[in-house]
Amino acid sequence: METPDAVLANLRASLEPAGWRLSLVDTAAFFSVEFEHPLSTPFTASFRRDASNHSEAVARLLARHEFSAVAAAPPIMANLGLIRNLRAAAAQRAWDASVLIDIASILYQDGVLSEEEADWLAAAGASWSES
Repeated sequence: METPDAVLANLRASLEPAGWRLSLVDTAAFFSVEFEHPLSTPFTASFRRDASNHSEAVARLLARHEFSAVAAAPPIMANLGLIRNLRAAAAQRAWDASVLIDIASILYQDGVLSEEEADWLAAAGASWSES
């Protein structure tokens, strides 16, 4: 049986190079991994303790759009907090993707976001959205 520490180590090896911070919450029936990144909102994934192998669940988790979107972010982003908050608002309020695209464009045109930041925000979309 794969231990929670082994699952965490596997996820860390994949995600920490892109700036993700991961932590483990371990209980009797299940364990969870909490994910944090300056461009994203916190997210928790839970795993059943009685599963003999978590590799399929880990592969599905790592295939989520949020991880590839964050990995594609420009190396320098001066407006991390603003971008994170816009993505969180878009997710929380279930904005249509076009709303965030329009906001990114307006903020670029008004000199608030760089072109790279605006392009990334428009492409990344709401935090943890799969569309």
